[in-house]
Amino acid sequence: MGFRRTSFGFPSGHVFGDVLVAGLLVWVCWHSLPRRAGLAGLAVAAVVLALAGPSRVAVGAHWPSDILGGYLWGAAALVGLLLAAERIPPWWARRVG
Repeated sequence: MGFRRTSFGFPSGHVFGDVLVAGLLVWVCWHSLPRRAGLAGLAVAAVVLALAGPSRVAVGAHWPSDILGGYLWGAAALVGLLLAAERIPPWWARRVG
């Protein structure tokens, strides 16, 4: 089975999404749960991220460069989202008037 190029594959959207979801899981676990649960969240995220990229290459959906792009773009987006979340107050904490 060969690669089908009917659309753009760079970066891998699956890996991009996995980086965002796993990264947010780690952030939430680390900031709101006890240390042991935070480490468990980190372990789950590490397994998901370690298997997400190679599985997309194994099924023939992406080239390794697509996967690398998904990891890099996902990490950049995650850092941007987390920086924005740290700086923007939540809607329930804003003053009205």
